[in-house]
Amino acid sequence: GRWFHAHPYLPPCIVLALISAGSALSAWAFLPETLRRKAEPGAGPARPRRRPARYAQLEMRPAGEDGDRAGGLEGRPGEAAAGKAAPRPPPGTKWYLSRAYLLVQALYAAISFTLFALDETQALYLLGSLNWSTKEIGGVAAATGLPLVAFQVGCFPAITRRLGSKGVVLATALGTAPISVAVAATAELQDRPGALWPTLVALSVAKTCVGTAGFTAMFILVNNSVAPEHRGTANGWGTVVSAVAKALGPIALSPVYAWSVGRAEAQAGDHYLAFLVVAVLSLAAAGGVAALPESLNRPLRAPEAAAEELQAMADPEAQEGQAEAGPPGRAQSSGGGSPALSLDREPGGAGPGAETERHPG
Repeated sequence: GRWFHAHPYLPPCIVLALISAGSALSAWAFLPETLRRKAEPGAGPARPRRRPARYAQLEMRPAGEDGDRAGGLEGRPGEAAAGKAAPRPPPGTKWYLSRAYLLVQALYAAISFTLFALDETQALYLLGSLNWSTKEIGGVAAATGLPLVAFQVGCFPAITRRLGSKGVVLATALGTAPISVAVAATAELQDRPGALWPTLVALSVAKTCVGTAGFTAMFILVNNSVAPEHRGTANGWGTVVSAVAKALGPIALSPVYAWSVGRAEAQAGDHYLAFLVVAVLSLAAAGGVAALPESLNRPLRAPEAAAEELQAMADPEAQEGQAEAGPPGRAQSSGGGSPALSLDREPGGAGPGAETERHPG
């Protein structure tokens, strides 16, 4: 009605608020709690809420299993001897001061700054240089929705398995540079609207898919840079840092674009300046991503598991004894006890995780 006509930006804000409220309710209803509950007087020690087995398996793996990282920035077991492991933070260093976490957070901020600066610059370019209406700009933005869903569901998992989280973030930083320059180059198609619109839609889809994949992979790197018990706090600070960078990006690049096209001596092609700045920043971020250790593609294990593995690596005799005794989780049966259940793989060929009974004697 008339009220919405006077406030045209209110309906999308209402839709976003409803989506946010629905997400909050879903998280409250379905996600398991990881914090320990406070003990009531006389009720004994507090126990954490039981979580599904798949979460426990990811966070409670014993030492030496699946080649997970062993504390600090170490890589797979055995890489330390080969000189391939990344340097471990000095003993006593707080987790939020570790080199891995600080570098990941800095790159998270840099990529957030660059991508949101590109979004704002593209909007100003469409509105100011191409003289598009808000309806035409909204049409380009709306056309990216379905391709983004298809990409995230169908392509992102396979790409992450192929490249790793670090490789996906690196591809995002490298891909943003040519996309930024290509958006500016669409000014050459201004006299050919039949080619201009689909070209801008294709570039917007590419920019959105690349950016979303980079942010998703960056979340994984943040999680992998700290131990499981610190992930909540690490992600909270990451969200704060990213939000500040996302706000600063448009603030910094909008004046650059306005100055480049608003000068009295401005000429055709001056609008490239802001897009070139975005490209340079994205390439600089790519250099930082390339410096990340490959070990960040794997989760950081708990300190206890890391200490056990490092002790085993330093004491070959203990490692051999552990191998003869079997994995830490294997149930041992005594001479007069009841049968014990083992989940280990039998030499005869039972599949991983197969359950076999072991009887005394």
